[in-house]
Amino acid sequence: MKTSLIICITLAVFAVSVLEAYPQAAVLKVVVTVVVVVVVVVVEVIVVVIVVVVVVVVVVVVVVVVVVVVVVVVVVVVVVVVVVVVVVFIYLFICILPFLACELKALH
Repeated sequence: MKTSLIICITLAVFAVSVLEAYPQAAVLKVVVTVVVVVVVVVVEVIVVVIVVVVVVVVVVVVVVVVVVVVVVVVVVVVVVVVVVVVVVFIYLFICILPFLACELKALH
């Protein structure tokens, strides 16, 4: 912001000093000064808008990446838990239940 203000003042002073040689151009001095100030302000606003848009895009991308990573981690954890539960049930039904059935028959 300071740089654009310095550029604005420098251009205005330059324009006024160039037109000093022509006293009849007083209105032209004011017009040139106003045009220079307006151009610099418009350029500054455009730069600020571009910076804001870039920051918003970066924040959105970071949020999306974080959400995707969290979803992937949750899905992996759920899949691992389901696999462990299935393996435990298979082990129960294949290995332990027949053994318990044999032991119960032996008791009777």
